[in-house]
Amino acid sequence: MRANNIEMQVRDLSRTLQTKYYQEIYKKTNIRFFEKERKRYLFYLIFAVPLTSIIFLGLVLLSQNLYEALVVLIVGLSLVILVYNNISKSFAAKFKNTYYDCIAETVGLKWLQGDFEYTYSSSIQKSKLFSAKVCMREDDIFYGNYNGVKLKIAEADIADRAFCTGDKKTETLVPKQFQGVFGFFEANKKIESTTIVKPKVDFELSYSKLVVMMFILLVAAAAAAVLGFGIKSMISGGFSLPVSLWILGGLGIFAFACWQFMDILVLKELRFRRNFQRVNLEDTEFNKLYQAYSYDQVEGRYLLTTAFIDRFLHVGKVFKTNRLRCSFAQNKLILAIPANRNMFELGSLFSTVTNSKKISRFYDEIASLLILIDYFKLDNKTNL
Repeated sequence: MRANNIEMQVRDLSRTLQTKYYQEIYKKTNIRFFEKERKRYLFYLIFAVPLTSIIFLGLVLLSQNLYEALVVLIVGLSLVILVYNNISKSFAAKFKNTYYDCIAETVGLKWLQGDFEYTYSSSIQKSKLFSAKVCMREDDIFYGNYNGVKLKIAEADIADRAFCTGDKKTETLVPKQFQGVFGFFEANKKIESTTIVKPKVDFELSYSKLVVMMFILLVAAAAAAVLGFGIKSMISGGFSLPVSLWILGGLGIFAFACWQFMDILVLKELRFRRNFQRVNLEDTEFNKLYQAYSYDQVEGRYLLTTAFIDRFLHVGKVFKTNRLRCSFAQNKLILAIPANRNMFELGSLFSTVTNSKKISRFYDEIASLLILIDYFKLDNKTNL
C-alpha cells in the first residue's frame, strides 16, 4: 500500500511535468523540425561508417602479410569508432545546447553543461559515501530551487583522487570508481551528524584497485615460488642458512602480499565504518539490500523513517538499480545512483527527438528525485 502511494505520487508529478513539456517545448519550439537535423546526422553516419569500413577492408585484403593486415584492421576499426563517436556526440551536443535550457524550465530548474574536468568536491568527501579520497567530474547539471529548496541533479562520475591530474586530455583515461547521477538537496534542517546508506555488499572495486590487486597477486605468486624452492632445497639438501633465508623470505613476502590484498578488498572498508554505529531498521525489503550507519543513532533513526525508505527504494525501482547510496551530512542530503548509460539523454541518432518513451522515462526519473523533497518538507526550516 505504501509503495503504491509513492508510485502514484511520482506518476502524477511526472505526468504534470510531461504536460508542461508538450505545451512549452513540443508546441512552442521547433523541436519537431529538429527531426530533419537528426536524419541528416544519421545519413552522415550511415554513409561515413560503411565507407570507412570498405576502404580499410580493401586495404586488409591487399596487405602482403598477416602483420600488415592486423595493423590496417586495428587502425580501421579505431577510425570507424572515432567517426561514430564524433557524429553521435556532435548531434547530442547540438540537441542539448538548443533545447535543454527549455526542458529544465519545465521542472522549474536551470541547465548547465559540465566542464568535463575532475575537481575535488568537499561535499562528496564529507558525505562519507566513498572510503577513499576521490574527485568528481560533472556532465549535465540541472540546478535551482524546487518548492523553495536549493538542489542540483548532475550526471557525474567519481575517480580516485590520485588519478586526477587536472589535465583534460590525460583524464579521459582515468579509471572510474563510480558513474551515475548525483542529487544534492539543501536540507534546510540542522543535521548535526552523518548518516549514510550503502548497499549491503559494497567493496568499491574500482579499476585502479583491481590493477593494484592483480599486482599484489603476482607478488604473492612469486613469493610462493620462492617459498616452494626453499622447501624443495631443504628436502633434497638438508637444512642450511641460505635455505632458511629462502623459506623465511618467501613466507614473509607471501604473508605481506596476502595482507595487502585483504586490506584493499575488505579491511579499508571495515576501518572506514568502525566509527559508525549500525542503524537497525524494521523494513525487510530495505534490510535485504542496504545497510545504514550513523555517528548518532537518534538522528539516524529520525532521518531514516519509513516514509523516506519508501521513497528511497522507489528511486531504485525507477532507475532500475539496487545499488543506491545516500548521505545526510552538513545539512544536505546527497543521493548517488549508479548507471552505465547516459542519463537524461533525450536526443539520440537512433530514435526520434519526440520519442514519447524517452520523454516519459526522463520525467519519471526526475519526479522520483523531486518527490524526496515533498517527504522531507525541506521548505519548512526547522531544527531537529
